[in-house]
Amino acid sequence: MAEEPFWYTEPLPPFWDENLRTQIRVQKVLHDEQSPYQHIQVFQVGSLGRALLLDGIIQAAEADEFIYHEMVALLPCLLHPRPRRALIVGGGDGGALREALRLSTLTEAVMVELDKRVIEVCQEYLPSVSRGAFKDPKARILIGDGMEWVKRLRPSFDVAIIDLTDPTQDGPANPLYASPFFKDVARLLGKRGIISVQSGSLTFQPEWVRYLIGQLRPIFPYLRLHTAVVPSFQAGLFAFLIGSKSALPLPSRPTYQRRLSRLDGPPRYLSYEMVHASAAIPPHLAEVVGLAPNCQSA
Repeated sequence: MAEEPFWYTEPLPPFWDENLRTQIRVQKVLHDEQSPYQHIQVFQVGSLGRALLLDGIIQAAEADEFIYHEMVALLPCLLHPRPRRALIVGGGDGGALREALRLSTLTEAVMVELDKRVIEVCQEYLPSVSRGAFKDPKARILIGDGMEWVKRLRPSFDVAIIDLTDPTQDGPANPLYASPFFKDVARLLGKRGIISVQSGSLTFQPEWVRYLIGQLRPIFPYLRLHTAVVPSFQAGLFAFLIGSKSALPLPSRPTYQRRLSRLDGPPRYLSYEMVHASAAIPPHLAEVVGLAPNCQSA
């Protein structure tokens, strides 16, 4: 007997509006397991294609994962003058690794993932996300605790991409959303190094974004908030914090076009206009998170 479609309701992450729930209609459950660290599921969800869920929350869907991964991984690479080494913490689906490896200037991408089962499940059920990135000779995959690995890795990286799961009650990523971890990441970055942190929903978790700004700003004094709408997240404006110890200007059009020439093809989401538009924050939300809407860098 064929499996009947059903509506799935995501659990509420911290700081979320308790009056709001997000739902998706699931055509089929393709995978469901409890790893030593988290609940891993893959759903077939109609127009969104296949979707990865960790601890009940969508992490990536085939239809729009490129928006999220270009924002969290490709954007910081395009803001850096010439990135050669990239660090990715989390990102077990391989999308951030894929985007970083698009740069011809890159000599190494080091990815630290706590749960090897996420990588294995995504390679089996969502291969379109990584597109062979795990087998790229420039990729170095490390399995284990991100906090421990960043203490052991050697400098210097040009870009650090923090692609963690959402914080949950006693979730595995929770300790990494704090200043001690960010200080260890800063130690690994060169003078012009850039950190990119997925930062939840600016629309529905502004207090969480404000908390992250407070953790990052003393370490990365040049801090800017970018946003994008990722439909499968159903989260309004999704937030990405970009920080550096050096000035972090938005690129001019000629500079952006020159940096695009490093890639193996044009981005699907990030154009020159979208990069600049993503840094514009509505004043009412900028006020809540403690940023000036027209001058975000401290």
